[in-house]
Formats: sequence, C-alpha cells, structure tokens
Amino acid sequence: MYKKILLCLLCFLLCGCTKDMSLEDQSFEIYKEIKNNILKQTLFDSTDDFQVSLIYNKINDEYRYDIIIDQPKNVMYDITAMSYAKEAEEEMCPNIGIFDYEPFHLKKDYINKKEGFYKGIQLSGTTKIKQNVILYISYYTDKQKINKIEKYIEVNSK
Repeated sequence: MYKKILLCLLCFLLCGCTKDMSLEDQSFEIYKEIKNNILKQTLFDSTDDFQVSLIYNKINDEYRYDIIIDQPKNVMYDITAMSYAKEAEEEMCPNIGIFDYEPFHLKKDYINKKEGFYKGIQLSGTTKIKQNVILYISYYTDKQKINKIEKYIEVNSK
C-alpha cells in the first residue's frame, strides 16, 4: 500500500514538473520575436491611422526619448508596441502590451481608463545620441480580435 501511494505521488510530481511555459516566459518569447523582427526591418509603414511623435530631452550625458502614439482615426484595440533606439542587448526596449495584464486601447475623442481607453501611449527610453527610432505597433480594429494590423515605423528625430 505504501509503495502505491509513493508511486502515485511520484507520478503527480513528474506531471507537475512538465507543465507548459509560464505566462512570463511566453511574454519574453513574444518580446524576443518582436525585437528580432524590428532588427530585420528595412521597409517601413506609414502612420495614416494615428499620430506618432518623437521627443528628445537631454539628461546629463545622454538623451531620454519619448515616442508618443495618439490621435487615432479609428478605434485601436489591444495595442502592443515596442520602440528600438539601438538599445544594448542586455537592455530592455520600451514596450507596452507585452508584459501588461490590462489591455490598452485608443479611440478618437474618448478616454475611459477603467475600460482601458487612453488619450495616448508613451514609450520612453534612453540613448547616447539623437537618432531615428523604430516603432513596432500592432492592434485590432475590432473588439472580436479578428482584424489585426501590424506596422513597423521609422520615427524621425527632429
């Protein structure tokens, strides 16, 4: 009887150790995939559906950059975005929607933070020099998450 109980416990232990990737691991995989795709980009999309601004502020011996996404022409559901300004491999790129548990949406002239609708989205990072920043953004145009749009945008420094 003791051996049967021990065998059952061992089976439960083995089954428990072979579970799928954690949510955090899945998020890191998505992050790595997006960053790799950004690094491969040579053709860039337009920003007809919304406005994107790049602002630099000097802080000591480097610059803080802010990418601001706002003024959508259509509803943008479940936004995922990442900016890349030649961050070092060990640095995380500024992102939104990858590691977050709450969704981010944009809708023209509508703000309701309880529902996840914001006036705009800001991604902030640091860099040694003023340069163009590559922005990845994906979103759905419908609540049912059927029509997904993905864009890679090169945002010019001014």
